[in-house]
Formats: sequence, structure tokens, C-alpha cells
Amino acid sequence: MNDLEHNRRMRQGVLLAAALVGLAVIVVALLTAGSSRAHAATAAANPAPLTTQDRQDLQSVSTYLNGLTSLQGKFLQIAPDGTVTDGNFYLQRPGRLRFEYSGDTKMLVVADGTWVIVQEGNQVEQRYPLSSTPLGILLEPDVKLDDEARVLGVSRDAGRLRVVLADKSGEAPGRLALDFSTPHIELMEWTVTDAQGLNTTVALQDVQKGIKADPALFVLRSNQKPAVGAKPQ
Repeated sequence: MNDLEHNRRMRQGVLLAAALVGLAVIVVALLTAGSSRAHAATAAANPAPLTTQDRQDLQSVSTYLNGLTSLQGKFLQIAPDGTVTDGNFYLQRPGRLRFEYSGDTKMLVVADGTWVIVQEGNQVEQRYPLSSTPLGILLEPDVKLDDEARVLGVSRDAGRLRVVLADKSGEAPGRLALDFSTPHIELMEWTVTDAQGLNTTVALQDVQKGIKADPALFVLRSNQKPAVGAKPQ
């Protein structure tokens, strides 16, 4: 694999990590030379004031996220170039998640409570301090969307609620769109838009709640892929 292809795939992994726990949109490591223009466009955006219904919906989403203890299932990721990858995911709040890509991708994204780690094959793993990344919405013990992110919009359409977020400080370009089912709030998918306006979408499938995964899944060691010891909480 050449350096360009390797960098592209590692970047997709970090995008997935940023989207997963998704407080803002892009980890600082993703910012490129074109980010200044994207930042200016983001800063210039002037979203409409939130309505009473918007705030009620944000509260419903925050309540749902705070009520999550564990999730597991499958995911489907669509990259900006149309490449489709899939795999399994495991989430244990607070602080822990694991995304395993299937097939030839051989990539792992793991949050162990302190670090977010991206590993591809035998390549040197990339580590990002959880506390210094926008990785908070799903993993923090107490989620308050309208306090922790800049809400660019809330929209509703035929059984779907979409919340679009950006970095509250305005320093990180891009945005994150979270899609939930309604009227029973459940996370369905999300789309990360990066500094260049490119979209990466992740859809969740066959999601199970209240299943506790093997704690070893959230500890990344070389050549380790523990079996899932799933059992009801």
C-alpha cells in the first residue's frame, strides 16, 4: 500500500472515531492546508435561532444519549469517494468503544477511556487523547448537546430527526449531522463533513442495547482480537 492510500484510509478511521462520539466534527489532526477557507465559511454561517420545539428535541436526544449504557451491532460506512466498508461495533459508556472493520480493511478504532486509538494492520497505531478531541457525545457521563456544541440546525422528516452540530469555539472546521428515529428516539446514522466539505456517513444496523461486551475489547494490544463475551446486564 502506498503512502497516499495509507493516509487516506487512516484519515477515514479518524473520521469514523470523530463521528462516533461526535461532539464537534473534526479532530485537530484532520485539519489540512485548506482548513482556513472552510473555517471562514463555518464561522460566517448564521444559523436560525432555536425554536421551542428544537430545544425540546435536543433535550430528548440528550436524555436518550445519557440513558445509554451499552450498544453493539454492525455498521456501514460510506467514504467521500463512495467506498463502502462495514464491520462490528461495541460501545460501553462512559468512555469506551470499539469499531472493527471487516474484510481486507483490517482497521480498528478503539477508545479505552483515556485514548482514542486507530490501528491498521501492522502499521504503528495512532493515538489521540480522548480529553483533547471532540469525542464526547456518546462517551461522556453527562451529555448536554446545546451546551457542548454549536447547534447549526434541527430538522424533522417522516420518522427522522436530524441534529447538525459544529465546534462551539469555531476553531475546528466542518460539521456533524446526527440522525435519529422518531417518535422513539434511537441513533440511526451520522454524517461527518470535513474541512474540505467531504462527507463520511456511518449507518448502524442490527443494534442491540443492554448487552455487555467483554472488557478486553476496549484494550488494544498487538495481534489481539478477543472474543465477545456478551451477556445481559
